[in-house]
Amino acid sequence: MNFPSVDFSWLGNGTVIAIIAIAHVLISHGVAIGTSVLTVSLEYRAFKTNNQKLDGLAKNMAKWILIITTTIGAMTGVGIWFSTTVIQPDSIGSLLRIFFWAWVTEWVVFITEVILLIIYYYTWDRWQDPEKKRKHIYIGVGLSIASWLTMAIITGVLAAKLTPGK
Repeated sequence: MNFPSVDFSWLGNGTVIAIIAIAHVLISHGVAIGTSVLTVSLEYRAFKTNNQKLDGLAKNMAKWILIITTTIGAMTGVGIWFSTTVIQPDSIGSLLRIFFWAWVTEWVVFITEVILLIIYYYTWDRWQDPEKKRKHIYIGVGLSIASWLTMAIITGVLAAKLTPGK
């Protein structure tokens, strides 16, 4: 089936996708993965040393992770799908058919990541006694792992897609 496509000849189709994808990667890899690991590490250190200032810094970082990844990260993620779908609909159709279960897995891991991020941030002040604080740190570790898994699955699919026949 032939789908209609859009041509951005004034900028270049690849450039349109690249601009959106680069912004998304900086946010998703830098903020969602890197900063999440840093935040959980800071919270753990604050817990071990009973440092309230460090805990406050980690909570402030978690707030910005939540805000940035659920707004700009989400918009650029959808932007990648939208731009690639209107520029190369057949290519995206084959990507979804060939890697169906990988995308389903990525979606489940991503939803888990978002849920863990929301739980992680909104339970910060209520889970202050030592036992609950440990559980809170474990949720942060789970968030960091889910963030990394999301990236690993997407990177695997894109690596396979960009090296056809291998």
